[in-house]
Amino acid sequence: MSVDDGRPVALVTGASRGIGAATCRSLIEAGWDIAAAHEPTEPMQAKARALTAELTSTSASAVAYSADLRDPEAVTALVADIASDFGRLDAVVSNAAVDRITPWREISFDDWDLTMDVNVRAAWLVARASFDLLAASPNASIVLVSSTMARSGQPGRLHYSVSKSALLGMARTLSREVGADGIRVNAVMPGAIRTESETERFGPDVDDAVIATQAIRRRGLPEDVAHTVRFLLSSEASFITGQVLAIDGGAS
Repeated sequence: MSVDDGRPVALVTGASRGIGAATCRSLIEAGWDIAAAHEPTEPMQAKARALTAELTSTSASAVAYSADLRDPEAVTALVADIASDFGRLDAVVSNAAVDRITPWREISFDDWDLTMDVNVRAAWLVARASFDLLAASPNASIVLVSSTMARSGQPGRLHYSVSKSALLGMARTLSREVGADGIRVNAVMPGAIRTESETERFGPDVDDAVIATQAIRRRGLPEDVAHTVRFLLSSEASFITGQVLAIDGGAS
């Protein structure tokens, strides 16, 4: 496959559902092509393929890529495939994440390492592998998807909160590293966003409790995050880097 339609290309990780899928849809509407990276499991592969089929029903191009982002060789191969398929890469949205609720003393070593590998190490690996392509773009940008739990914390989410805090440091420091190369790096911190995984975990009864903490009295939706990411990737944000933006209806 080879796509050369002149549209900018964004790599979105964790693209099968939730914020990742909403970001893909929002970017397609704004004139982007999409490289949708997903967890290498059959359920996520099916979701990603359905998403890219939906997106390519427009004039845009979207391709699903299966990759274990913890593996440096897999990440290198992913970026090489994108370069081969699209010939360019203009943006990275590091959204892939693991979030397991466990009392802090019961977190296993394996779960701690998995959370750090997927939520932090993968974002670093993807940024590193993408550097040369991004540096060749006239409007290169990276957005790291953190969480308001990086600031607020929550019982049972120690490993998740620590990993999301690390992304804030990554955004601020990496923006200094690559600014001279024309690459911007920012982070978003979604609050309580109504995604499929949240509904599966907590059910609809969580709505009233969440809304009570917010200044804006409605649930946050994946599209709220996606449209903010779209702005940060756009040329309208060309003088914004190293910043962290909460998307939580005023809860924080």
